[in-house]
Amino acid sequence: MPVATFAALDEAVAELVHDGATIALEGFTHLIPFAAGHEIIRQGRRDLTLVRMTPDLIYDQLIGAGCVSKLVFSWGGNPGVGSLHRFRDAVEHNWPRPLEIEEHSHAGMANRYAAGAAGLPFAVLRGYTGTDLVAHTPTIKTVTCPFTGEVLTAVPALRPDVTVIHAQQADRAGNVRMWGITGVQKEAVLAAERSLVTVEEIVPEFEPRPGVVVLPNWVVSRVALVPGGAYQSYADGYSIRDNGIGLPSAAANLARRTHAPNLVLIYESGTIGAKPDHLPLSIGDGVLAETADSVVSVPEVFNYWLQPGRVDIGFLSGAQIDRFANINTTLIGDDYAHPSVRLPGAGGAPEIAASCREVIVVVRQSPRAFVDRVDFVTSVGHGAGPGDRARLGLRGAGPSMVITDLGVLEPDPDTCELVLTRLHPGSSVEQATAATGWPLAVSSRLGTTSPPTERELTVLRALQKGQERRERQAIG
Repeated sequence: MPVATFAALDEAVAELVHDGATIALEGFTHLIPFAAGHEIIRQGRRDLTLVRMTPDLIYDQLIGAGCVSKLVFSWGGNPGVGSLHRFRDAVEHNWPRPLEIEEHSHAGMANRYAAGAAGLPFAVLRGYTGTDLVAHTPTIKTVTCPFTGEVLTAVPALRPDVTVIHAQQADRAGNVRMWGITGVQKEAVLAAERSLVTVEEIVPEFEPRPGVVVLPNWVVSRVALVPGGAYQSYADGYSIRDNGIGLPSAAANLARRTHAPNLVLIYESGTIGAKPDHLPLSIGDGVLAETADSVVSVPEVFNYWLQPGRVDIGFLSGAQIDRFANINTTLIGDDYAHPSVRLPGAGGAPEIAASCREVIVVVRQSPRAFVDRVDFVTSVGHGAGPGDRARLGLRGAGPSMVITDLGVLEPDPDTCELVLTRLHPGSSVEQATAATGWPLAVSSRLGTTSPPTERELTVLRALQKGQERRERQAIG
């Protein structure tokens, strides 16, 4: 059986990555193989099909360099920063060239990799039900369970021609090991025909370390020594990432430090029971892995923890939300192929909305965001109204609360339509109704939210200062 051999990065890319190939450069905000991606650009590869759960800056650069003809993905954005502008240019304006897209959710992509790694033709999951992705992605099908008769979702296995990942270490025999948040790197390598791993260092032999993932040399094609090869992301133990994430993470960490000390934080990157001492810089921040009770793969998060309904509360946000709390994070406009604005996409939101026991939505209230009908249903809230979630077979209760910068909205128990139940101090009903794109119902028992306590402000400021220190370390 062939085993991994060592090569310079340029030689490995020239050997393994060919025009027209299907390439996966994986890394779930951590261990993203930036250096390898830049080498692909330098070598002028063309007509590539790029596969990745979370295409961020390196894929944006590949698209902008004209290397890519198709993108298979589940969330296209720069975590903690914003849009991928060359991705948007390609979808919205066919520049620098037209880009074909095949769009899934995180759960779908993770299961597709797992099926490829297992040598299976397709994967089965509970997902996508009620979303508009089904109408636009031909690789989403349904299958009937031969034992129970339940209708489930089927997605085809992913089998890239080449998978490229970054890892912390390789030993002299070409075995590779990584730790921290490992996303779907293992599954992506095992699913591929060929693989390239760039590493921070080569060591004589591995020293014992808990919680590592080891890829034996007989599943890796080439290993290249590339210190710093994950920058602009990071390699746990070698560097840190320098951006931030938003309000849901701040709210959950504040709750854990104040009134809910036994709260178990689960991030879709694979950390369970994280206890960060500052606001994490991304959902893949190393502090989440360092302080977690357990770190698991992305397929395990979705398949074993989220899908069975083991998560009590999910936090979501979006670009648009309608009167029944359906959420759009996919596009603005009515043309899927060429929207007015291409948004990042689904990520893990559809399954969070479907399977968490309840969902809290955090979004700024404006007529642009609060629309009568979302342009695209990325995540199902209460569908078309009463009974729709049950009809769709969604196990969670759906959104129980929408928190905005003006107040709090909750679904009416009879109609499922969002009702203004509380205002923040200083906000008015007139402001809330003016910021809503449908006739907003107002509770007859309208209340006012309590301002934050001094203790809550102190804890939040301490968490924020810790994040700022981390950012300074990253820049330094």
